[in-house]
Amino acid sequence: MRLRAALVGIALVIVVGLVVVLGRPGIPSSEVDKPWPAPVLMDEPEVSVPLSPTDSLATFTMPPGYRVELVAAEPLVKDPILFEFDGDGRLWVMEMPGFSINDQMDNSFEPINQLVVIEDTDEDGVFDKRTVFIADHSGDQIRSEGNKLAPGIAPFERR
Repeated sequence: MRLRAALVGIALVIVVGLVVVLGRPGIPSSEVDKPWPAPVLMDEPEVSVPLSPTDSLATFTMPPGYRVELVAAEPLVKDPILFEFDGDGRLWVMEMPGFSINDQMDNSFEPINQLVVIEDTDEDGVFDKRTVFIADHSGDQIRSEGNKLAPGIAPFERR
């Protein structure tokens, strides 16, 4: 259960589209110079309320001098499970929209993943363009062997 909670926490960072960087003006960001290290909270609420991407920024505590900035959120990124930056500053995101097909949480073995590339076309520090690179759920898209996308992303260096 703790592993699942940790994975959900990691996914939350990706879902709200946050990247740890030094600050830029005009981009929503977390509070700078909160007490470090962050206090450990022992009491967890029974039910956590979903936060908007901007509201979630207040929940992060970073080392002195750093902050978290919101650079992409839904609908630009949908259900991410993995991401990687390439040498051109684009973000390659593996998305998986769901896995349960019923109330009993049975797995679906249908190919549902897709790989998207998001870019900052106007160079303002916020991603604004989404391109589906590979979709594994449509006959007219590129399909990987066995109709499943690879479990990892490793962009090649442009030469």
